[in-house]
Amino acid sequence: MSLKIILTADIHLGMKFANLSLVKEKLSEARFLTLEKIVGIANQKSVDLLVIAGDFFDKINTAKRDIIRAASILNKFSGKLVAILPGNHDYIIDLNNNPWKDFSQHAGDRILILSDPKEYPLSYYDIEAVIYAGPCQSQHSEKNNIDWIKESEIDGSQYNIGVAHGSLEGVSPDSEGQYFPMRESELNDLGMDIWLLGHTDRMSYPAITGTFNKVFYPGTPEPNGFNCNHNGSIWYFEVNKDKEIIAKKIDVGTFKFAHQEFDINNEDQLKELKIKYQNEDYNNYLLKLNLVGRIDEELYEEVRSLDESLKENFTYLELNPEGIKRKITKELIDKEYVDNSFPNKLLMELISDQDSLELAYDILKEIQDEN
Repeated sequence: MSLKIILTADIHLGMKFANLSLVKEKLSEARFLTLEKIVGIANQKSVDLLVIAGDFFDKINTAKRDIIRAASILNKFSGKLVAILPGNHDYIIDLNNNPWKDFSQHAGDRILILSDPKEYPLSYYDIEAVIYAGPCQSQHSEKNNIDWIKESEIDGSQYNIGVAHGSLEGVSPDSEGQYFPMRESELNDLGMDIWLLGHTDRMSYPAITGTFNKVFYPGTPEPNGFNCNHNGSIWYFEVNKDKEIIAKKIDVGTFKFAHQEFDINNEDQLKELKIKYQNEDYNNYLLKLNLVGRIDEELYEEVRSLDESLKENFTYLELNPEGIKRKITKELIDKEYVDNSFPNKLLMELISDQDSLELAYDILKEIQDEN
């Protein structure tokens, strides 16, 4: 009989989004709605085990109302068990410390907090598996919490599931080695049938799956910043009796963060921009949009005032038109530089060579700005 698992991590419930004040409440609420969506998918697929591999909460001092709401959502899971690992954002000292104290008081009897680095047999929950947990007991550590598994006797007749939170060499950035660093070779040597990891918000791992993959990151299920340019996802697994893993990534996020650039050099391209970004597909986007190009004087002001006309189509829009410059014409040269002055003569000499003209014009502007 196969074991059905959903893996999520880095939900960061209670995140405040102070730097996006106009939409902070929408973004905070979306994290709870995404958790509800995950539980709904798990119930629809008759999942046995829902694993949350760290950073369920954004901080250890998360508001009690958010903690209670999170427990209430997870209590709606109809499978056999929710297993939650404390991460480096919501690290655990013991179950008498928050957020875990308040959470455990409201969590149902099918929610297990993986509070210690040890084995958790799941037979009590009618799952023939053992979880080997590596919880975070501090915000930073140069050592991971999985080394203890080397001394364990692995029972090959059961599913052996490693659950840990921290950086993975070559996958998640950790230049100073402060986030419970792990290596994939290290994980593979510990005898687990599958590793369920959390920590990196920015991406899921691996990009391509096969029966040879045993190590998985889901990324955050609800993108939380402009460095998260993905849809927000979870992993769904079916592990068969031969311990072969069929893995499927499922997109669950509501909002999308993106950086884009658009080139405008004429009226037709301006029309293309309006058509593209007035599409309802962008309604849930938080977009930083850079405009570049050179345009005629009559279009210049229209382009630089696009911000207000486009904003209503986005959750959040940060438009930067600084890359848009006026197309250099004889009229513009005469307007900006006195007739027979050196800049006027130089630019008029280059009027037939647009590339050289633009370079000279930009250099003259830089000199003016410096003076």
